[in-house]
This record gives sequence, C-alpha cells and structure tokens, in this order.
Amino acid sequence: MKISLSIVIPTYCRAEILRSNLDFILDSCERYQIPIYVSDDSIDSNTESTIQELKTKYPFISYKRNIPSLGHDGNLLHSLKLPNTDYVWLLGDSILIKEGAISKIIDIISQDNYDIISINAEGRVLDHSSKGYNNHNEVLSKFGWHTTLTGATIYSKNVIALIDKINFDNYRNFPQFSLIYHHLSINCSFYWVNEKFVSSNKKKKSYWTNDVFSVFIDDWSNAVRNLPKSYDQINQEKLIINHSKQANIFSVKSLLNFRRQGFYNFKKYKEYVDTLPFHSNLRKTTLVAIALAPRIIIKIVYKILSKK
Repeated sequence: MKISLSIVIPTYCRAEILRSNLDFILDSCERYQIPIYVSDDSIDSNTESTIQELKTKYPFISYKRNIPSLGHDGNLLHSLKLPNTDYVWLLGDSILIKEGAISKIIDIISQDNYDIISINAEGRVLDHSSKGYNNHNEVLSKFGWHTTLTGATIYSKNVIALIDKINFDNYRNFPQFSLIYHHLSINCSFYWVNEKFVSSNKKKKSYWTNDVFSVFIDDWSNAVRNLPKSYDQINQEKLIINHSKQANIFSVKSLLNFRRQGFYNFKKYKEYVDTLPFHSNLRKTTLVAIALAPRIIIKIVYKILSKK
C-alpha cells in the first residue's frame, strides 16, 4: 500500500529540542518510511549538524536552510509546500507524536478523503466524538481555538494549494488557522480524532512568550475577525475569548509567570485594560495586584503554585 503522508517541521534555533522530538518519533515513522522535511530558519548551523547526524539513522529526512530567514509565518507556510504527498502533517519543533498516532492517521487517509484532519492533544480540555464534520461554523466553534496548535492538524494537498491564493497579512502569527478556515469555508471536509496523540516538550520556550499580549489578544483577535464572511460573527467573538480561557493563556498562574519574567507590569495592564479582563476572566483588582506586586514576591508565590 502506498502511504502518501509526510511530516514537515519548521524550526528556529532549537536543535536540542528538535533532536529529542525526532528521536521520539523516528521508530513510528520508520514502519511506513514517512518522509520528514525540516525547514530551518536558524541563525546558526546547530540544527543542520543535528539533522545530518540523524540522517545516518533515518535517511528519509530532508533538510533546508532558509537564507535569509523567512520568519515564523513565512517558514510555516513554506514548509507545507516542500513535500509532494497527498497529506502533510505540520509539526511544531517541540511537539511529540505519541505511539499509534501515525498508524491512526494512515488508516483515516486510506479509507476517506478528508481535506483536514485534526487531533486532540495532552493538556487540552476537549472531548468531541471522533467523526467527520461538514459545517464550517460548527468546526470553528468546537475546534477553532485548538487548531492554533502547530502539530494538531494534517493538511491535504487541496488545502496546501490554497496558500498562494490567500493574503496572510491580516493573520500574523496564525497563518495555519487562516489556511484551515479559509478552506473549510469553501469545502468543509474535516475529520476530528479525539485521541490525545500529541503533546508539547516541557523544556521548550514558546516563540511568543515575550509578546504574549500582542500575539494572543491583538493578533489573535485580528485573525479571527478577518475570516471569510460566511462565518458567524457572534461565533467569532466567542472564539476570541474562548481560546484564552481554554488554553489558560491569561490565568492567574500564567500572569504570575509573566510578571515573574518581567513581561507583565502596570504599564502592560494599562495598555490592555479594556480587553485583558475578558481574556483572563479576572477582576481588574486582581490584574492590578499582580501587575504591581514586587517580582521577588511573585517568584515565591509562583514557585509554591508550581509545586501543587
């Protein structure tokens, strides 16, 4: 049986994490000889050296160094176009694929022709029946917040062909979200896999940490509001807040962490005073207290909470 699935991994200066994640999945890939494409935006050669070493163990890895760098969004979209397979699994460089996941995806694409397949992930409070969906507004409502995760979605070549037809200027930091829901607005061919087959490497530092407020309030809101007009506007506004709540982006613990690292302070609170209460579901008094508290105190509180 011909397996027409590949994995693409856009990466930037995370050679050690990328190596540990590839070591974790290579055995699963080897059974089907799944080709892996690494699109590297790094400013050093560490990733290239790592991939060359891994290729001695698994020869089905292709490596491409981007000079000049393409940036987060450009590298993500570029990587999707590298393979010539019917389906492409876009994987974040810190995302782990669990045993059995590849077999499951191959079973699905061997039996059906869904354009987009999305899978559940560890740590996500999400429980919907594994099945196909044909209403794009329903998919957006149930899975929109989850499909921002780079690693939760497999794309058909029909979806990837749409990349050159979309203006991604209004979808900064969320190009894959735009691609998914532009395609579904045209042809809603979506399959949900409820098994939690992916997880994040705990050692990774997200690229957006320093800009968490602009990314997950400004850019995220802009991305959702610029979806095709066939999406329900009320549904879109609910989704904007739902992502923050479901992913705990601005929970008390998260805000303590941002304050601990110096990314949240009273200046940042004033900048987002009109939107942060809705995204965090916290009172303004709580938000102000965290913003003004001495960082040394915050570090102690955060350490205590992290042990629970």
